[in-house]
Amino acid sequence: MTELDTSETVLRARRGDRSAVEALVRRFLRPAYLVALSVLRVPADAEDVAQEAVAMAIQQLEACREPARFFSWLMVGVRNRAFNLVAHRRAKQSFADGVTRQEPAMVG
Repeated sequence: MTELDTSETVLRARRGDRSAVEALVRRFLRPAYLVALSVLRVPADAEDVAQEAVAMAIQQLEACREPARFFSWLMVGVRNRAFNLVAHRRAKQSFADGVTRQEPAMVG
């Protein structure tokens, strides 16, 4: 899909054209998955992040200021979601590690 095709498809999708939405999902879900996988290294997590990011992008098409650059806009969202998941898991693990290392308080 060229930038012109992408722009046209995004504009059609904004107007509610279901076939345009389907075309965007078919074209960009796999690249979204690959970007998420490169960050997360876990296929199931990458699938979840890619699906969530594509769904959110479709819902927020009006926020894409340059329809011809939909791919780049989407991939930034995918990468951000993947990095946020990594950060969340690290924070959760750090908290769990800190809790398990604490000694019991002395009573009395």
